[in-house]
Amino acid sequence: MDIDPLLVTFTTYCNLLGIRPTKGHELLNNGEIESVLQGGRRMVFMDSIRSYTAKLRNRSYLGDKRLVKCARQKGGGRGPNDSYKTDAA
Repeated sequence: MDIDPLLVTFTTYCNLLGIRPTKGHELLNNGEIESVLQGGRRMVFMDSIRSYTAKLRNRSYLGDKRLVKCARQKGGGRGPNDSYKTDAA
């Protein structure tokens, strides 16, 4: 029987979201992700990670321009227009 973990390590949390530790700390510090210190290790709540990713999905569905991916140019090469752009770009 497989049981989903309730808590994951900080490293696992960053790997799951595909973010660097700096961004991981930023999300923890601004309260977007909840964690607890357990035995000297920073443990992150899986339900908090799921809630955060659901918020990201909802923002992209609602047309948040920061999350809109630009279409690739024809020709198959990766160019400057192949990445995510911000409102300022």
